[in-house]
Amino acid sequence: MKKMVLAAMIALTGVAAMASTNGYFQFAVFAPGQLPSSATYLYGLRLSLIYGDCQTLTGLDVSLAGRVRERMRGLQLGLYHRVGTDAKGVECGLWNRVDSDMTGVQLGVANTAGGPADGVQVGIFNTAETLTGVQLGLVNIAQRVFGVQLGLINRIETQMLGDWQVWFTPFINAGW
Repeated sequence: MKKMVLAAMIALTGVAAMASTNGYFQFAVFAPGQLPSSATYLYGLRLSLIYGDCQTLTGLDVSLAGRVRERMRGLQLGLYHRVGTDAKGVECGLWNRVDSDMTGVQLGVANTAGGPADGVQVGIFNTAETLTGVQLGLVNIAQRVFGVQLGLINRIETQMLGDWQVWFTPFINAGW
């Protein structure tokens, strides 16, 4: 019995060592309960029952909740997504969060881009630092806009009308 446990530990150590580089498939129940590890640069498919975590993702992510620590290139489907540095592609979920640059489409209840958003955000609540494109939702907020906001409350935080700060505009707002 001890030999079997030792053999299993050696095998798992070998798998974990291989899993810390590049991978084409990741399966997670709840990180760190996943193979390969969160240090993986993933090129392919990630399936997460509850929560998955990886360094970068190029491909398809199907998760209840998922985190990509650096870059995401591809399609994310699930309830919650968080991307650390930048995302290029499509995010579909309840809450889609990119901590820095977002290029593509975010479809969800809440969509946030901590940096520039180049593309489209469709949801109830949309935020971006600089928007180049379209925000469509009930509440749309951006520091600067080169495009259009369509919603009940639209706010461009640097928008001025003469000497007056414009707090929000209903229905449509645009910047260039």
